[in-house]
Amino acid sequence: MTAPPPIFTLSPATHFWSFELAMASSTATTAAKKVLVVGGTGFLGLNVCRVAAMKGWEVVSLSRRGLQPSFYDRGTPDWAEKVTWVSGDSLEPSTYAEHLVGAHSVIHTVGILMEADYKR
Repeated sequence: MTAPPPIFTLSPATHFWSFELAMASSTATTAAKKVLVVGGTGFLGLNVCRVAAMKGWEVVSLSRRGLQPSFYDRGTPDWAEKVTWVSGDSLEPSTYAEHLVGAHSVIHTVGILMEADYKR
């Protein structure tokens, strides 16, 4: 079994992370991988979901709100139709355990876990 293509690559020249998925030698013969993106509606998570979906990965986005709120106002982009948007609590495994079945990778993109005093 070969390793899947990486989701992120670090450019040695710029030291910035790239959101491009490396392409396998033959995507037609490579089975789609399932990835669970925790925090998939945030800035980083949304971009991970977008790139992974556009490259043919099976993508599940886990967030407190489920579907990205901006989609209600501006419409859902084509790539987002390929993502399974689920509402759950990353601190409560029972809310997302079923989505781990068959997942090849879990990418945690949550920046803030506890906001009690964050916005006061």
